[in-house]
Amino acid sequence: MAPAATPHSPVGTIWRDGPAAFAFLTELGFSGPERIAGGLRYQRGQLQIDIDFWAWKNECGFDTTLRWIDQPASGVQLDRWYVDLGLGPAQDVPTDGGNGSVHLIRKRLEQHAEALRRVLPRLPPDTDGVAGTRNIAPTGT
Repeated sequence: MAPAATPHSPVGTIWRDGPAAFAFLTELGFSGPERIAGGLRYQRGQLQIDIDFWAWKNECGFDTTLRWIDQPASGVQLDRWYVDLGLGPAQDVPTDGGNGSVHLIRKRLEQHAEALRRVLPRLPPDTDGVAGTRNIAPTGT
């Protein structure tokens, strides 16, 4: 569940600062950003990228999910792609939402944007929806 968006809330911070952090996506031909309940969404072909803050009970997190819109259950977290492609440890793409402070959310935006910059060029061919086989996932699935 996404928390309410106010200017200094985690979602408000994503809406305000996320477009600058992920501007490279529009340069790569992605549409967006589109505001969604928990953050932002970008799309190119069938590939959809969601950047979300979530909170439930006493837990919260920051996730970037890559999914193919014709396969809704295909969502895979960015940290998993990052590790499975051999780019580094999961700690490079932290998903802990901490206290949801503006400072922490800005840091997560930077960390996830950097990881996504490294992951996108290494995705298997045709996985960005431009040409076809989207039935792929990291090795752990």
